[in-house]
Amino acid sequence: MKDVSYFEDSTDWRRSIGKGVLKIHFREKKGTGHAVCERNTGKCKIHFDNHNPHERFFAHIWEDSPEFLIHTAGVLIASMVFGGLFTSLKMKK
Repeated sequence: MKDVSYFEDSTDWRRSIGKGVLKIHFREKKGTGHAVCERNTGKCKIHFDNHNPHERFFAHIWEDSPEFLIHTAGVLIASMVFGGLFTSLKMKK
């Protein structure tokens, strides 16, 4: 387990985003490493994805983050359903 300062000072890693908005994320510039760091302790855990999202975004979403697709589809469907209901109710008035 490394400390967040290792990734901040590294030329091989860059800040990124990921699951867990309250955490600090870093990704390898070349490679599939993803470091997830705790804000309160600065301790980081590293895991490896199948694809680096900075190089192959859609492949990463499809294989490494399928829950993102499910959540996005749910939001889109809900917005279409509720938007349609709202529009139909407004048209009746």
